[in-house]
Amino acid sequence: MKKFATVLLSICLVFSMCVASFAAVPDLTYTSKATIAIREVVRDLGANPSDADREVAAKAIITILEENGAETKGDLRTSADTLLEKGIIDKPLYTAINTIIDKTEAAEEDKAQAILDQMKAIMNDSSLSATEKITKMYELIKDLPAEEVQKILDAAKDKGIIDEETYNKLSDLFNGNGKVEIPEISGDGIKDLVSKVLGKLGIGGGNGGNGDDNSNGGSGSGSSGSSSNKTDFEGGNAKTGDYTIASVAGIAAIAGAALVLTKKKNDDK
Repeated sequence: MKKFATVLLSICLVFSMCVASFAAVPDLTYTSKATIAIREVVRDLGANPSDADREVAAKAIITILEENGAETKGDLRTSADTLLEKGIIDKPLYTAINTIIDKTEAAEEDKAQAILDQMKAIMNDSSLSATEKITKMYELIKDLPAEEVQKILDAAKDKGIIDEETYNKLSDLFNGNGKVEIPEISGDGIKDLVSKVLGKLGIGGGNGGNGDDNSNGGSGSGSSGSSSNKTDFEGGNAKTGDYTIASVAGIAAIAGAALVLTKKKNDDK
């Protein structure tokens, strides 16, 4: 068991090095990878670019920012501000970048409104049970990015399309209640813990320890569903898009349990 605990702790350390940084805004210092790539785009653009060329360059810069940590439209705008302040891009290119972001946001708003209309139709369908309504709405939005899911659920609740109870049940479907149950540390308990934690983090073949088949797309009651693309909702207050805290917490839980188990074995001798 000591060897198992040692291997487990080694895996935890390796995994911790793979956890994403808390910072969402790219590193735009002079020698950073993102800055160097953006300077190359600007250099290729030339001195007197056309509007079409400037739009192509703006899209390339947005892609570079996203590949280097920008997760939201706010991150992109902040990064564009930084690039302008540092003189890496000029005002016309800055404007082109923000125009693209504006168009993307407008398209997302239209898409969100269409989804809200569909959710309203589902809620008004008297032929569906409460569970069926929740399941249909979950299926409608489960493949969207976490940021969009958050906005849609909040908008649906604010506009009275869904009530607080439905909002909470949909939230539970996305995070499996957002809890990691820690089994008793005895016998194969540590193996059960690893399976539960990795399942909650969406790693490996674990299912979060709740005995449900994740391939069912979250059907069933709103308080117990789960999915392979869970996001981090907490207690009815939807919070999506950040796995870093959950990952660190999982690592700490595994490492702590391994240490406790090792000490308990030593004490029993």
